[in-house]
Amino acid sequence: MRKLLKSKGTLIIFIAISVYVIMVDINLQQRTHLLQDHKLLFRDLITVDLGDGNCDIGNPTEDGGESSVDAVRSLLVSYPGSGKRFTWTVIKALTNEEVADDWNFSGKLDVNGTNVSKPLCVKTSWPHKEGIWSWNTMMDQVILLVRNPRHAIPSYHNMRFELDYSQNWAESYLHIPSTYKERPAVDKWVEWREAHFEVEILKW
Repeated sequence: MRKLLKSKGTLIIFIAISVYVIMVDINLQQRTHLLQDHKLLFRDLITVDLGDGNCDIGNPTEDGGESSVDAVRSLLVSYPGSGKRFTWTVIKALTNEEVADDWNFSGKLDVNGTNVSKPLCVKTSWPHKEGIWSWNTMMDQVILLVRNPRHAIPSYHNMRFELDYSQNWAESYLHIPSTYKERPAVDKWVEWREAHFEVEILKW
């Protein structure tokens, strides 16, 4: 009887692990498709100064150029939901040089310091918990982006909702395919606001 129960318990654990692995695989496949679609839709502008106030925006490209070794590198910092991604994209389009993010989802951040060329700009929410200090000492200056908390905090909640209120990096990573797709109901926002406003306004 004990052997039978033990076998059943082992089978249940095996099934649970198999289901989890399948779910992770599906999420990773969704993320891969999302990134491929993103590359097709995302258009970076190559700007060329023609002099006398004229410029040529050129053709869309997938990657920006590498910044020079002596370039002044900027850390783009803000509370989550303040428009870092938009500003980050504009910086890349105007400079023709590569940008990165603190969690290195872009794959452009030289975390180990093995490359001579480093991104011109890195965006982060640090010291907020959504950010991480991953650029070591490579940044020369800070661009502080400030958005009215009346708009920034609800925008941050939208992201938390899409990530299913994840508590760690792994959970957030699995929910990436769900981002920038929907907005929570007002009652969800009110519930979260009542529970977190005092903390978030201090972090802002």
